[in-house]
Amino acid sequence: MAEGFLKGRSKGISGDFFACEKFHKPVISAAVKRRQEPGSSKEMGEGYVLVSLGMTFALTLTGAALLGFWADRKLGTMPLFTLVGTFGGMGLAGFWLWQKLGQPKRDGSGD
Repeated sequence: MAEGFLKGRSKGISGDFFACEKFHKPVISAAVKRRQEPGSSKEMGEGYVLVSLGMTFALTLTGAALLGFWADRKLGTMPLFTLVGTFGGMGLAGFWLWQKLGQPKRDGSGD
């Protein structure tokens, strides 16, 4: 009787059936289901786009702050240009990010 129930199930290294396959049904989450559909590479591409936007924001902010720090050391006005560079870089990177995220998607869906 047990053999009929476990027919077609995976066996472990020792030849025994895995306990999880005896008692649990296989569950596929919504994210896994989406990857199985045609055109599923779109979700991965969106993730990479968001990572690149974050990296660009961070590098722009860091570069502007370091440029302000360098100017402060050359001119002897220690906190002034560091703060100007930090807040200016934050504003510039934030504005750039706002423009990029506000653009419509190019996939033709209209969203």
